[in-house]
Amino acid sequence: MKCVLSFCLAISFSTTLLFSQNQVTTSQDEKRIDSLIVKLQGLRYNNDIKDAGKALENYQAQVIPKIIKLLYSKKRLDSDPGDPYTYLATANFEGQSKGGIIPYNFDWLSIRAGWLIEKLTFIDFGYSSKLNIKDKDYGFYEGTWEKIATAKSLMEDRKILADKVADWWQKNKATWTRLGALKTALQSNDK
Repeated sequence: MKCVLSFCLAISFSTTLLFSQNQVTTSQDEKRIDSLIVKLQGLRYNNDIKDAGKALENYQAQVIPKIIKLLYSKKRLDSDPGDPYTYLATANFEGQSKGGIIPYNFDWLSIRAGWLIEKLTFIDFGYSSKLNIKDKDYGFYEGTWEKIATAKSLMEDRKILADKVADWWQKNKATWTRLGALKTALQSNDK
């Protein structure tokens, strides 16, 4: 009888310990996610936005509701790509293609959140800008933005795009996994 009682007490104690550790981990995760969302609002692409995006991707489904809230934001941020060879969707450019072209207007928090949700889910919800690139001589390229998020277009589109993501999440949150999203993306014809 003593063995059974000892066993039950040990199980009860370990279950309580595991449950309390889960609570601490969840609270620590929430604090980390919140600090990464603040970092996502930083000035530089390479040191703030990209790093925060990569770290937030690791939280997968846990971070999606917080990102969806950001999609409704009207906050304008100044962005500095921090790299002369990184082009954001804020102007026309002409130059050598030594770096990346990022087809998102990161001057808007809602677009940064849209970029992140599209990276995380592998779904094109419509947050990126469209770019036409003309190949010039000697490795130089000329680009013109066809569709670029402006203050006016964001006022018209922000709620529509955010509602689209929110509706998608309501339908898929019970079963969504990043691995499943990747499999679906690889099987689709959407580049």
